[in-house]
Amino acid sequence: LALLEDNREVVAQRDDALAREINLLVAMGKFDEAISLLGSKEFSVWEGGSLSVADDWADAHVLRGRQHLQEKQYQEAIADFKAALEPPSNLPSEDRINREPEADYWIGMAYQALGDADQAKQYWQKSAAVAVPEPPRRHEDSGHIGPHTIQACYQAQSLRELGQNDQADTKFKELIKRANAAIQKDPAQFDRD
Repeated sequence: LALLEDNREVVAQRDDALAREINLLVAMGKFDEAISLLGSKEFSVWEGGSLSVADDWADAHVLRGRQHLQEKQYQEAIADFKAALEPPSNLPSEDRINREPEADYWIGMAYQALGDADQAKQYWQKSAAVAVPEPPRRHEDSGHIGPHTIQACYQAQSLRELGQNDQADTKFKELIKRANAAIQKDPAQFDRD
């Protein structure tokens, strides 16, 4: 990070370098700084290239929202979870992952913490009902565990919160079957040695 700060002008001029810095800031838990940089300029994708800045926007807001939730700052958490689904127009988002199941699950958790069971239920129902489309090529889940699989986990969690345990169990079993198939196909990707 110090190297990035020493070369701030160079990094700021290159969208790919700035996108990497933002991704690093999100990974380090510096969400406010990442969100500020994400709003600082118009990002452009070059032919054949890709940027994950819209996904970084969602990650920063979801993770900051979870921090707010832990700190019992429920309204701030809800605002962050909702913002995660609305990247600003300066961020390329054609390949972004549908994060509605995840955001709606967490919004439901925040409303539950506020004591608003009706709103919580509404968001969990919304989370469970979202049809997650086939993943774009960049986020392909076939044959391994990826972002779309993670969204399915949040849908199953929402079903569990709604008391629909049989449906949640069915979804979790499908996910376990998928994980086992991924392990069978490429055990090295899961080897922790």
